Amino acid sequence: MNTGLIPFRVKVCGVTAPDQVAKICATGIDAIGVNFSSTSSRGIGAAIARKIQEAKTPTVKLVGVFVNEKVERISELVNETPLDYVQLHGDESWDNYTQLCERIGAHRIIRACRLKQSRWDVALQFAQQATASGLLPAGILIDSQVSKQYGGTGKRLDWSKLGTKSGPLERIPIILAGGLTPDNVSQAIRLMNPEAVDVAGGVETNIGMKSFDECRRFTEQARWGWSPPPPPQTSHFPATFN
Repeated sequence: MNTGLIPFRVKVCGVTAPDQVAKICATGIDAIGVNFSSTSSRGIGAAIARKIQEAKTPTVKLVGVFVNEKVERISELVNETPLDYVQLHGDESWDNYTQLCERIGAHRIIRACRLKQSRWDVALQFAQQATASGLLPAGILIDSQVSKQYGGTGKRLDWSKLGTKSGPLERIPIILAGGLTPDNVSQAIRLMNPEAVDVAGGVETNIGMKSFDECRRFTEQARWGWSPPPPPQTSHFPATFN
């Protein structure tokens, strides 16, 4: 497991309400995601993002999610909000990525890859480019692909078909997303062994509004997924009954 680049394990994404932030942070999460996409049902503006930044606890990281946004605008919001990390969740080109690396550093960028038919292809191609150039991101977020949609769909990846990462992907932390809930996150972690997990709709009461109980349960189940399995039960009965 590669934990050298990304300093969080559990991220709750699509937070929209500043008055929820303190309680969300208290559930044990490590990072909050705010979506700047105007086409997203969880999209917010710069003013709300700043209020969320002010409301969070210092140890919780703030991740700005962008979809096909101009590099100049992303850079502005990184400084104005401020943001700890940028998540590119659209169809951004390699040139877009390298330009953003020049402005904020590759170590602050998370590249989302929407996987088709639960195959690593898209993520592997990006990992090969990042490794060859030395521009390793903070992490690669893998999500399910839904036509004309950019994340937050609730569609689950088929983890059993995806298999384990290999090659250049072993050098980059993987953030698992796509249909995660408190009921399946532990199983997903044990199958995929990602460095971090990301949830949005799986802990919501309504779009953009989080359930504090579900956030806490998600965090507890995620950490259980990463913990070593319990030792086998030792029987208290004698070996024979003679």
